[in-house]
Amino acid sequence: GAIQKWIQSISRPLSDLGNEIIIISPSVPLPSSKSIRSIDRSRSGIEYLHLNADEKLKETKGLSYYRTVAKELEGREDVDLIHVHNRPSVLPMLNHRKLLLTLHSTHEGWKFTRVPKKLNTRQRQMYRLGLRKAETITVNSSFLKSFVTSRYRVPPSRIHVIPNGVDTNLYLPRNKKEIREEMGLPIGPLILFVGRIIKKKGVQFLVDAFLNVKRECSEAKLLIVGPLGQFGTHVPSPYAAEILRLAESEDDIIVMGPIYSDKLAQVYSCTDIFVLPSDCPETFGMAALEAMASGLPVVASRVGGLPELVDDGVTGLLVPPRNTSLLTKAIVSLIEDEAYRRRLGEAGRRKAIRFYGWSSVARAYNRIYRDLA
Repeated sequence: GAIQKWIQSISRPLSDLGNEIIIISPSVPLPSSKSIRSIDRSRSGIEYLHLNADEKLKETKGLSYYRTVAKELEGREDVDLIHVHNRPSVLPMLNHRKLLLTLHSTHEGWKFTRVPKKLNTRQRQMYRLGLRKAETITVNSSFLKSFVTSRYRVPPSRIHVIPNGVDTNLYLPRNKKEIREEMGLPIGPLILFVGRIIKKKGVQFLVDAFLNVKRECSEAKLLIVGPLGQFGTHVPSPYAAEILRLAESEDDIIVMGPIYSDKLAQVYSCTDIFVLPSDCPETFGMAALEAMASGLPVVASRVGGLPELVDDGVTGLLVPPRNTSLLTKAIVSLIEDEAYRRRLGEAGRRKAIRFYGWSSVARAYNRIYRDLA
């Protein structure tokens, strides 16, 4: 998942800065022996501790896993700081003075605007208690800081904004023609979407806008990359199934499903325009950053943390969410003006290198580690 990828990306530069790191996570797949604990020290300075929920704990699977983690950490004098990701509810279980919480999104569930309804009374209580117990909280955008401050009444002084990072040596401009030939992708203007094919990502609005784009730019193609199902399933959701149905009826819409790592970096670099038409607030917009690092101009909804990442008219174009007409206009303007498209893409690449390299992000976290520990 995205958070696992984030942890993996920042661990090496944090280790290079002199930190000894223990990464605790569930075993995947579960060991056949059903052992609760296993250790992997395959990387110098980084220890992977895989824990499974103790079946003796008669609680829900998630809660019993958190208590297993808390039991593992109890009394460990070699741990100076515990860094928890996106799970405030874990913090009340941890008996440690130095707790850092990083929020990557608004809460533990999916629905952005439904935090009070999504979490039951006990969960909300644990969530708020966890926010209070954290000595320091980091978030990836000023938008998310404002949300946490207003919704949960956390003092702004306890929240630090540190943006996500991107590997600018992996996501970078490449030879478009060669990669398209290797991947069997068509010539002509190629518009890209990367992300989960779910309603809040606004894929339907992009498809509708693309059909309008085709009336003015007949050679344009749309490439949709991302998982079709919800977490834990490969079965397309009804929403994704409708997108697939539309794609099957249009020769110029290509759906590739999920692609990762090196191949995903190649996909970014062989396309011409990246579009993130989010229907509700993105706290950051990781795919947009990967596109910027790859030298693509970004067309994105003016929601959430995206305006902090995408500079309108400089590294990309911002449009109101759910506005198919203005989305169409933005895409057409970039297709028709290659120089403008290149200028925005180059500016996005420069911004990604200057502000979002993992080494820069690691240094920011290292300062917090030193202050806390």
